[in-house]
Amino acid sequence: MARPRCKINELVGESCRRQRRERSPYCTDKCKKRYHYIKNKKKKKPEPSGKSSTNRGQHYKDFVTLYAQKIEDKVFTHQQVADLMDIGRVTVTEMYAAYREDKAILEAQQDWEIAEETKKSLQDFKDFRDRYFKTETGDLYETADFHENWINNIVDAIENGKQQMILSPPRHGKTDLLTHFAVWQICKNPNIRIMWVGGNEDIAKNAVGSVMDHLENNEASERRDEWTRC
Repeated sequence: MARPRCKINELVGESCRRQRRERSPYCTDKCKKRYHYIKNKKKKKPEPSGKSSTNRGQHYKDFVTLYAQKIEDKVFTHQQVADLMDIGRVTVTEMYAAYREDKAILEAQQDWEIAEETKKSLQDFKDFRDRYFKTETGDLYETADFHENWINNIVDAIENGKQQMILSPPRHGKTDLLTHFAVWQICKNPNIRIMWVGGNEDIAKNAVGSVMDHLENNEASERRDEWTRC
């Protein structure tokens, strides 16, 4: 009877097609290290971001336009605005918290300056990746030439309305590369829309989760603030 596939698949979908070794749930020591790295990372509690859990919802735009400043100026109370908008007082309180949060971010942005190194990296994927992402061993990436060639072809296809397909064997760094590429694209254009299609729903969800994790908790923390301000 064939042995089951590597245990790493329990965390990242069908990413490893190899069978487990005898007396080991992993196919290689590399997969074993990767499994524990991902598992420990999931256990870490994210540090508070300073943002509250706030409700914007369908009434938020009207609230900001008509009433937020009046609450701030103490012209209206939360209950009075709730009555005027025919919604609950709790909803008004949550929207006001969201308004204060958004206002603080906009005010802070007035003083933000993007470092020259960051501006350069936004124009060069290899520089961006090698600067802001770490490998499973904690070292900064050194993007391979063939990875850079893939990205150059993808960028060319995007900019010139072409279609691009890249075929590669398993374990050639496709997922990490495209995760970092998606982050780079979002930093360049926060309004971009990206569809991630995988072999099954779990694979796609894990990939999108990795993108979100980098945007919120990138491990190159000493440099992350440089590009989250973009």
